[in-house]
Amino acid sequence: MRDMPNQTNNSWTGLLVDVRGSQVSSGGSGSSGVRMAATKITPDGLGTADREDTASQALVTQVVALGVCYLGTGHVQTSAGTTFDGGTLNDILIDAYREVQGWLVGGIVNATRVEFDCASTFPCSVCMRSR
Repeated sequence: MRDMPNQTNNSWTGLLVDVRGSQVSSGGSGSSGVRMAATKITPDGLGTADREDTASQALVTQVVALGVCYLGTGHVQTSAGTTFDGGTLNDILIDAYREVQGWLVGGIVNATRVEFDCASTFPCSVCMRSR
């Protein structure tokens, strides 16, 4: 939790985080009623250092324009050269689970591949429509 803001105020409210835990039980105060004993909490994101061969898996949290979206807190941009596996550009929708691969440049993932992973825990919108 050393990468997280101080817990003494409400600075965690609204943050997207990756949480690892060892135990899940009922009785949580949120809408799902689930409580997890977290063993590791880190801020969600890819960072800003430029690098090739970046990969990210997350829910689409915002669609800015056709081909420009956010996976969690990660800014993603597609191009004419982006390959779509299992869906199309029009299937990038809010709350859909996606995996992207590409180059991270200036904090933006320039996607070379977008995958619509229907075998994931979060069924994608393309699979839900075809059922």
